[in-house]
Amino acid sequence: MKHTILGFGCLLLMGLSWQVGAFDEVHLKKLKAVGSCPSCDLSGANLVEADLTDADLTGADLTDADLTDANLNGAKLTDANLTDANLTKANLTKANLTAAKFCNTKMPDGTTNNSGCDSVAKKDAPKPAPTPASSGKTWCGMHDSTEYLTVSDCFSRNGIPTASRTHAGSVKNDYFAKKNHKAYAKANDTGTWVSKAFNALQAKEGALTHCHGVSKQPSTCRIVNVNGQYVEEAPAPVPDSLNVSSDHRLTDLVGRYSMIHKDLKAFNAWITLKVSEGAVIAEMEMCYDFTLCAKFKQTKPPKKIGRMVRFHFKKVSGTQLVMDEPWVTITFSADGRTYTGNWSGWNIEGKRLSQATPTQAVSKDEDSDESEESSNR
Repeated sequence: MKHTILGFGCLLLMGLSWQVGAFDEVHLKKLKAVGSCPSCDLSGANLVEADLTDADLTGADLTDADLTDANLNGAKLTDANLTDANLTKANLTKANLTAAKFCNTKMPDGTTNNSGCDSVAKKDAPKPAPTPASSGKTWCGMHDSTEYLTVSDCFSRNGIPTASRTHAGSVKNDYFAKKNHKAYAKANDTGTWVSKAFNALQAKEGALTHCHGVSKQPSTCRIVNVNGQYVEEAPAPVPDSLNVSSDHRLTDLVGRYSMIHKDLKAFNAWITLKVSEGAVIAEMEMCYDFTLCAKFKQTKPPKKIGRMVRFHFKKVSGTQLVMDEPWVTITFSADGRTYTGNWSGWNIEGKRLSQATPTQAVSKDEDSDESEESSNR
């Protein structure tokens, strides 16, 4: 049985890659291996309690990175971007923060540092750039560059039109740099992509599913690029299973849900959403053949984007089955009783087994106000 479990684990690790984390996986592995990674993309990385003593992170992008309780004693953070980073209780003793950018950065003492917001805004702003509405142009992300073009010119050069220079750079560095098979789906209000799929069809289906799940205008989702080449396709019909109202609150979804892996029938799992200390938290349990099990807890709060809810988990006990830090995206049905989704690249579905009643007041959780392409982060 041991060989069988390892075999399934290898299959899972070979699964397609959904763009739900902005950081470069190669850069993160490099940091964990050698303890330094200058000029690396570590945006959104989970570095809680990481030992980064004397690490060279010069010029690194640590936007939205979670560095809670991290040891940065003696670290070189010169010109690092710490916008939206969480440095709660981090050790910054002797750290070199020369020219580091702070904007909405949570500092070790719990205060928020906004000293660099002006410089961040100026860096991200087009120089110069009239608005797309007035010029008929927009920022275009391409394989080797970003340019300010008309939408038709952008598509003719196999590029993808975006809302800003920052998003165009993300498309260039994150989508076009990924290996085939990959596909990009675009709606009026967002853009999503899938890479490392087994074939182009699977990439297209994954990108559309993700787009339908996060867009507030899912009927406008269509594929515009496959394996780096422009394609012209009509908007894809929105499946009935993705018609959950964007007005749902996370607190409306508390309960215990089954999780069935469509491709790996030997695995079964359950997700529980509950209220604790005024916040919604998620827990997961996974079993192989109902005998070997592991438990997981969330590493960050569940995030609702449009119709989709995103979870990040870390194994806390039990058998070593597959990956220790899986992510899950789920789109609930309109009544909240069923869902479809993705578990680290594999298709899942499930239904509510029991419904909990919140006993503590929870503030209304609004949809994320992330802008276009941000759903890929």
